Amino acid sequence: EVWNRYAHILISLDDSEPFELLGPDYYRLHLTYENAKLLKIKYYYSYSKPDEQKIADYKLTCVYCDDVRRQYIYEIG
Repeated sequence: EVWNRYAHILISLDDSEPFELLGPDYYRLHLTYENAKLLKIKYYYSYSKPDEQKIADYKLTCVYCDDVRRQYIYEIG
C-alpha cells in the first residue's frame, strides 16, 4: 500500500514476519538464512555484535569486527 522511491531499509536476520513498515519511508526486512542465500547476500553489516546463536545459525564469519567503533562486517557462509 505504500510506494516510495526512496526508503531507509533495516535488515534483521531472524524468522519474524518478512516485512514490517516502520514509517512512510522506513521499513524492516526480516531475512532467514535461506532467504539470504536465495538473494545471494554475501555480507552483513551491523552496529551491534550478533549473539553466538545467530553467528552459528547464519554461518557468519567476521571480516571486520571493531568493538570500540561498534562496526561489524560478517560474511554469510
